[in-house]
Amino acid sequence: GVNLKPDPFIPRNQLPNGCGWPTLIYDGQVEYHDDLVTGHFVLLRGDVKLGKRVKVGSYTSIEGTATVGDDTVIRGHSEIPSCVIGSRVQIYAWCCMYDTPNLMTGELKPPVIEDDVTLSCNARILGGITVGARSFVTAHAFVQTDIPPDSYVKYDGTFVPLRKP
Repeated sequence: GVNLKPDPFIPRNQLPNGCGWPTLIYDGQVEYHDDLVTGHFVLLRGDVKLGKRVKVGSYTSIEGTATVGDDTVIRGHSEIPSCVIGSRVQIYAWCCMYDTPNLMTGELKPPVIEDDVTLSCNARILGGITVGARSFVTAHAFVQTDIPPDSYVKYDGTFVPLRKP
């Protein structure tokens, strides 16, 4: 992967071919591969590690200590703070994750999104929460509890097992 020193703007000629411009990198160590694809005005800040074939939509920020697995797609206008995101995850537009489960204590706990998860538009995931592998989170869901693998998460954050064929 490419390891960049902090530089507010990556010059257009230094971006991988599929990246929109401007893509911003501030304050930290950002690692990505030559096959990264981004939209316009993507912010990468902190200790961010992006896997192979990652796609990041326009107006998305990935900040803090964040790891994103291979073949993950994060669509536009999403806010991704410190977190662990597995491989083959689909994150639709306007999703937000929080790395502070309790604002009163200020304790930071990143959310964990395991492999093959889909987060639909406007889903919200609190800090310290794990969304289990192969789960589907509906649009506008507010997830406040751990989700076991192979679950369907409703808009109110409750979940049921996915039906197996």
